[in-house]
Amino acid sequence: MIYDAVENDTATVLSLTLRDKDNLTALNLTGCSVNAIWRDKSGTLITAPMTIKSATAGTVEYKFTAGQLQAPCMTIEIVITDALGANVTSLKTIDLKVRSRL
Repeated sequence: MIYDAVENDTATVLSLTLRDKDNLTALNLTGCSVNAIWRDKSGTLITAPMTIKSATAGTVEYKFTAGQLQAPCMTIEIVITDALGANVTSLKTIDLKVRSRL
């Protein structure tokens, strides 16, 4: 997946519907937590909790804060943690193309 953003914007929201890879039905996220994970320009691993908008519909979102969007691009993976602490990581990463401010 490829998305576009502008560096240092603070109203950019990454909205996703998480789906089963085999039958594409929405994942039920009841009792789960979801994190977006990426590396910043310095190589530091950032783990950002996503907001679950609808657990039964598998919808989540993350609103980027000041300084998080860094040009030229960011690669983000999604990690779901269930109520027992088991993790499932997205098979495909999200490529966020970020342009510099003018």
